[in-house]
Amino acid sequence: MRYLLIPGNPPAAHFYKLWGQEISSIQPGAEVRVSPYPNLPHSINSPTEISNQILASHTANLLDFYKEQDAPITLIGHSLGGYYALKILEESSHMVEDAILLHPFLRAPHWRGKALLKSVRTMHSSALLKSLILKSRKYLEVFSSELPNVTDEELFSTFLICRMEDDTISKDNQPVVIKPNLKDKLKVFYAKNDTWCSPAVISDLKSQVYTSQCSEPHGFITDKTHRESLFYRIMSCGRIENTNAPSDYESPLG
Repeated sequence: MRYLLIPGNPPAAHFYKLWGQEISSIQPGAEVRVSPYPNLPHSINSPTEISNQILASHTANLLDFYKEQDAPITLIGHSLGGYYALKILEESSHMVEDAILLHPFLRAPHWRGKALLKSVRTMHSSALLKSLILKSRKYLEVFSSELPNVTDEELFSTFLICRMEDDTISKDNQPVVIKPNLKDKLKVFYAKNDTWCSPAVISDLKSQVYTSQCSEPHGFITDKTHRESLFYRIMSCGRIENTNAPSDYESPLG
């Protein structure tokens, strides 16, 4: 199997690389790549341009992987990565074996998410505040053991990406509609009470594609046990051979 992992936001590639190594251990012979987010110009202002650059970067990474393997690739997109995985599937389906969306952020989130995006956007508007956050990293890391694994560039990108999310996805209340010819390639995993993957989105998707409720939370990527457990769920959902699942593993809820 060939997997391209598309991170969410913050685009902390470190955790997805760890997951890639774990996937290769669980499924010997699997080829796993992480599609990092591009280094966005700090001066970029257009939300549309931000999104277009991100999509172009992920698509280019898929194309390189596809050419190297000479075979379609399975996309695994987490949160905002699910948004781009779906867009890539719509535009480049010939390169995609399956698109697996994990807690996908596809349209307007819960009010908590909207409030968080607006807070980060406010910080983004202040160059002084962004600079202060970077200078204060060593103090902030006392409160978050995960922060040292996020680069300065990824932190800067987080501000820009949150602005884009606030101006685009967060304002989208339209139903999610999947093209009929893509439905068999799409699989969605979600959790209850998810700030970013709303019940309305899941309701839209349930009538169109394979969906599975899971116990792993939205932020599963920072926890090894959750990462491994969710991959076993992914393997159980269809074409992916599941030869190494623990004997006490419970199947998805359907």
